[in-house]
Amino acid sequence: MIDKIDYVSAVFVSDLDRAVDFYEALGFMVQEKREKPGVSWVEVALADDSNSIALITFEDTDTFRDRMGGYACVAFVTDDIQRSYQQLREMGVQFQREPESRPWGDSDAVFLDQDDNKLLLVERGSPLTILGRHHRPID
Repeated sequence: MIDKIDYVSAVFVSDLDRAVDFYEALGFMVQEKREKPGVSWVEVALADDSNSIALITFEDTDTFRDRMGGYACVAFVTDDIQRSYQQLREMGVQFQREPESRPWGDSDAVFLDQDDNKLLLVERGSPLTILGRHHRPID
């Protein structure tokens, strides 16, 4: 299905339980749960990957609603985009854009999580996979 994550990323969500359910269905496991006044988050990761996604919710969801439903800046890399696309669709994942070949020769697709955050599915070999791990750790 999804082979790896290239970046440590944050996805803003309205309901942590629903978000965890969605990402667990994709094969992620909860690594850590944390809370601070006004904000809670859960870090999830694939079993064989040290990178994680922080699923973040704010107590005052109305104030931060504009952080949900956009591009979440998360790229999921796969060796076979058509196979991964079919598997995700069979799981009920909604796609905003089906796999499509890009001018630079690689394919990608856009799918949505439970809060309509746009996530990118990229076939291995895309420029996204060779950018490396240019990130700062999440505090």
